Amino acid sequence: MDLASQVKWLQALNERLIALNEQLAQQRSADQEERRELLDLVRELSRNLFQAKPLPPPPRTPRADLQEPPPDDPPPEFSSEAAIIPSGAEFPDSANPKDLSRLFMSPTAVSRKSAPSISSPGLSSKLPEFTDFEFFPEDRRKV
Repeated sequence: MDLASQVKWLQALNERLIALNEQLAQQRSADQEERRELLDLVRELSRNLFQAKPLPPPPRTPRADLQEPPPDDPPPEFSSEAAIIPSGAEFPDSANPKDLSRLFMSPTAVSRKSAPSISSPGLSSKLPEFTDFEFFPEDRRKV
């Protein structure tokens, strides 16, 4: 390849790169505008969320698919058989006053030292920090 053809090839390549760069700049500008609009929308939604009135509760009509089918056997009060009533002899001595008193005692308060900790200090370090890069990977190159 002689020098003149190399110059022509480089000029064509340069023009193509300039066109691609302009196209990329336009796309980036459109992406930034879309990002601004989305952020404005999120801000507006957040603002409206705090000002929103709670929705009225749904009507309490039971759904047909959640209703239980009627039992095959009729209830015992309509049965012709006599109901079996336990005499109490089947159960251990449940009328022991000591056992009954436990039912009415207030539960003992759990001290803070013996209560299990809900938060774990190592948990937060395992969670990744939120960054805009997850949504806008093109911004990663700026850092």
